[in-house]
Amino acid sequence: MHALLQNIIYFFGFGICHQIPGRTLEAGGYLFTVCARDTGTHVGFAATLIVAALQFHLRKIRPSDLPPWPMLVVAGLMFIPMGIDGASSYLGLRETTNLIRFFTGLPAGIAVGILVAPLLSGLHADADPGLKAFRSAPDFIGQVLGAAAVGSLFFLLYPLLGVLSPWVGIIALLAFVISLNLLVLSGIGRIKRPIRRLADWLKPLAVSLLLALVELSLLDLVRFLVFGVNRGSSSPIEQLLRFFALN
Repeated sequence: MHALLQNIIYFFGFGICHQIPGRTLEAGGYLFTVCARDTGTHVGFAATLIVAALQFHLRKIRPSDLPPWPMLVVAGLMFIPMGIDGASSYLGLRETTNLIRFFTGLPAGIAVGILVAPLLSGLHADADPGLKAFRSAPDFIGQVLGAAAVGSLFFLLYPLLGVLSPWVGIIALLAFVISLNLLVLSGIGRIKRPIRRLADWLKPLAVSLLLALVELSLLDLVRFLVFGVNRGSSSPIEQLLRFFALN
């Protein structure tokens, strides 16, 4: 049963991450679906959407445009820690840890969320097409610090959550992919607008979730065909069966 559940968890990240155990967070005896750096990125992204939605609600605004260019520059700089840590460790220049991996991935995820949150807000019928998100420095700083606090809280609590923690990571990953799918569907005119009620979101969310599962499955298949699973089985078919814990 443990192997089956672990392989289900692995399924979601197999096609997008190396899933090296030593570079992956573990809770309740189960490894996360992606490495610590990717987990930090996904958690940062999901935390940003949550904090942004709360901020927009409290201020009674619904922006639909990207932040001003100075905020975009700062968001771009937030990718640098992940790049430095990843490049220097992979080149063998220094050792890194899962703590460092998570907290260098976290700001990168926050940066992506800062770009995506107003675009998702813009899908609503009441969105203001001329309103930029996080226009002032306090708004932007509050958004970044709020998302960082949520991500940090998760890192502190994930060992205590046990087997639930890897599933939180999966939800964060799906939030990332679903959000991008929503924007693509909107861009090609496949989302019925205007969206006014919660019920109006159900169909596009369901379609985006289905697309996310298909996309992740295809990426899994591509990685398997190119690299295999390398779990000690003697043939690709046996490896595939072992990967899905069917043998």
